[in-house]
Amino acid sequence: MKNHTELQLLEKIKTGDKKAFRKIFQLYHQPLFRFTVSRVHDPDIASDIVQDSFVRVWKNRKYIQSKKSFFSYIATIASNLTKDHFRHQAVRQKHESQIESELYTAAENIENREEKEEIQKNILEAIHSHLPEKCRNIFILSRIEGLSSKEIADVMNLSVRTVENQLYRGLKILRNKLSKCL
Repeated sequence: MKNHTELQLLEKIKTGDKKAFRKIFQLYHQPLFRFTVSRVHDPDIASDIVQDSFVRVWKNRKYIQSKKSFFSYIATIASNLTKDHFRHQAVRQKHESQIESELYTAAENIENREEKEEIQKNILEAIHSHLPEKCRNIFILSRIEGLSSKEIADVMNLSVRTVENQLYRGLKILRNKLSKCL
């Protein structure tokens, strides 16, 4: 059975009370974070999912069923976002490796050394002229310096998810820009 204070907070949230929402956030943030990090095994990703879960609660506050368990409600949201994360990660990795393979295979298939050097020059030029600064820095750290997404996230003070999204974005831009010369 839900305590009276929580029931009141949820009713207030339904009417748009931000103070009540902050209190619910404070009550459930840590338990939801522990629940989520146990599934994704990455505090940065878990933090993003928890944040997104609370944002969804706020956006859909009119539909909160205050008589039902709030933790079950928000944990279900977090679980769905976790599933989405893993699906998105699998698709991104598939496309990223496919794009990367196309870029490097094209460069390796060139028999003439001068042509190889020209393509490498075009790739570097495309990296420096077509990628936005943050994307370019992440791309260089990953593909040239050989750092992992986690290492880049630590160095740049970003979430791993952001690093992976930027790498995917960079590969798409390069594929598009270099498709003519490859």
